[in-house]
This record gives sequence, C-alpha cells and structure tokens, in this order.
Amino acid sequence: MNCHSKDVQQLTNKFFAINNIYSLNDGIFIAGVKRSDDTAVKPYIYDKETKTVKEIPIMNDFYIACAHYDPVKQDLYVSGYLEKEDRKAFDEQEDGDIKGITNYIYKFDGNKFKLIYSKKNCYIKSITSCENDLLIKWGTTYFDEDMNLSKICVEDEKEEAFEFDKSEIKNIVDDGLVYADMGNVLYIRQIEKKNDYVYQLCSYENDNRQINVLYEASAESAINNAQVLIK
Repeated sequence: MNCHSKDVQQLTNKFFAINNIYSLNDGIFIAGVKRSDDTAVKPYIYDKETKTVKEIPIMNDFYIACAHYDPVKQDLYVSGYLEKEDRKAFDEQEDGDIKGITNYIYKFDGNKFKLIYSKKNCYIKSITSCENDLLIKWGTTYFDEDMNLSKICVEDEKEEAFEFDKSEIKNIVDDGLVYADMGNVLYIRQIEKKNDYVYQLCSYENDNRQINVLYEASAESAINNAQVLIK
C-alpha cells in the first residue's frame, strides 16, 4: 500500500498465511505458509524486480515460530524448531502441556541464514534486538504460565535474566516483543478490561517499571505484531 496515494497492489497470491513480513534492501522477507505446503512456516524473499518468490535455505524441517527485524542495524532474526521434534513432544504431552524442545536462533547475513544460538528444553515465543544483544520470551513448556524474559549476548553466547515486571510477562502475546534497549521495551500485550480482552501496544520503562500504553485496539480487533520504522 502506498501511504500517500492510498493505492493498494497485490504482490503475490502464493501464500496461505503470512506471519511476518519485512521490507529489506534486496526485497521483502516473508515468514509464511505457501498454499502448496501443509502448515510449515518457512522463510522466503520476494524479489521486487522479478516479482518472484524464492525460499531461503535454512535447516531442514525448520519451523519459524517468531521473527524480528531491526531497522536501525538492518539485522533480521528468526527463531524456531524442528517440526519432527515438535510433533514428538506433542504426542508425548502430559497434563495437556507440551515439554520444551531445542529452539534455534538464526541471523540473516549475506543473503543466507547463520545459526547464532540454540536453547534446549524450551519454546521461544518472541524475539527482539536489544542494542548489541537479543531479548527472548520463553517457557519450559508450550503453554507455560510462568514465562521468562532473557537477554542473550550473541558474541559470547551468554544468557541472563532480563529485569522486567514478572506479572507483566504473562501478558506479552506470542511474537509480541517489538523493540528493546536498556531503557525501554516496546511490546504488545493482551489484558482483561471491562469484562473483555483488549490488545495494547506498550512501552515499559526499566528504571521506574512504568508501563505506558501507546495504542489500544478496539475490543473487536487484535494486534498481531508491530514494527519500528526509521523516519
């Protein structure tokens, strides 16, 4: 969509669903499910010149659970797991929950994906950049009610807890981390309000633990994800 002229143009009809979409220098990145596939969320690039869609090679059987694009550094990250391991965990579930499996984080570098971090016995639900590090929301099971926020130093592969209101972590939706630095975290949350659930885009100030609501969707709507843009 052209925001000035309001003109809308369909670029492709090859996808059944699109979870993430980011405009890059060399094209448009898409994490989605093609109509010819079952349910696999895979990485693709849309070439603006040739108007074609190409799948980006990554680990075989890899399923993208969440993604993030840093517009400042122009870094793209995806996180996910192997579908066969997820299916095995699903078949072996206990008490209605699924035990965590190995999750992988890739960085898109030089038109290809590079594995930069892996985490065992978990499900990573969201990822965002945090200055030179990464911030992830994760749980030990798929439906974990006691989620965690961790900061990952990619350079030395160290992971530590990120200071954040513990009671607020559960409100962050899947793929809801938008952007972070050492002072603020932008994220999407779902909370109960007037006997209904609403989605809000919020800013969390680390120093005073204050939550600022930047935008609230109507009760009939939802916010699936958001993206920071450079003016």
